[in-house]
Amino acid sequence: MIQAALAYASRGYRVLPLVADGKRPLTDHGVHSSTLGPLAIERLFSGPCNLGLAIPENLVVLDIDVRNGGGETLRKLTDHWGKLPLTPHQVTASGGGHFVFRRPTHGGRLRTKLVHVKSGVELLGVGRYIVAAPSSIGGRRYEWTARLSTTPIADLPMWLLDLALYEDVVEPAQQSAAPSAADVVERARKYVQQCPPAVSGQGGSSATFLLCQRLVRGFQLSDGEALELLDAWNQSCAPPWGKRELARKVNEARQRGTMAFGELLNAQRRTG
Repeated sequence: MIQAALAYASRGYRVLPLVADGKRPLTDHGVHSSTLGPLAIERLFSGPCNLGLAIPENLVVLDIDVRNGGGETLRKLTDHWGKLPLTPHQVTASGGGHFVFRRPTHGGRLRTKLVHVKSGVELLGVGRYIVAAPSSIGGRRYEWTARLSTTPIADLPMWLLDLALYEDVVEPAQQSAAPSAADVVERARKYVQQCPPAVSGQGGSSATFLLCQRLVRGFQLSDGEALELLDAWNQSCAPPWGKRELARKVNEARQRGTMAFGELLNAQRRTG
């Protein structure tokens, strides 16, 4: 376990000891006691223990808890949005999984609980930790199936980012007065400005559909308003969508999208 902890630390991942056969930190301050120091690691990991990996600021981990239905939830999400990109992946002792992604530099603080995802799937960021291989619980080992040391870390898919950026809609009794049309367009404009461009072969079609759905369903913009806001964003896409293609995408999002109309009108964005 000491050698594994030193190997993680040598690659810049802070480590902490956990109770043997469990997940609870052995240190008084939990993840805040995680370290990169070789001498500290040799001292902290000198006895029987499991290994915890603190999540760095630039990464997030998609945590799949199969005991709470995470496997089925993930299947439904990927059936709708497409497969997750190749990225470091760990199988947990319970048969769940950890998918490691690069955290986007734009946007606010990400939610742990994803919007409209009931259970079994969480997005873990800085301030949290995961149990990492070669730890074991109940005789079952954690194991990297796509190794953290050699597998390129993929960017967090845009649809997951989208589910993580917004709070749930405020309950009707707490809703503020309906925003004016100009306010809605301006809020939608700021949202579009934070969205990364769509890239062909990297989920660009799904990303564009998702953004169109946010505009015409979530913000309830007209097709014309949505297309106007999409114009500058589209120029940075690789390659840019043709005008007819983008208009078709907007119409498809309105007709086939799953977001409730007006869902984002009272949603409050978290700020980091």
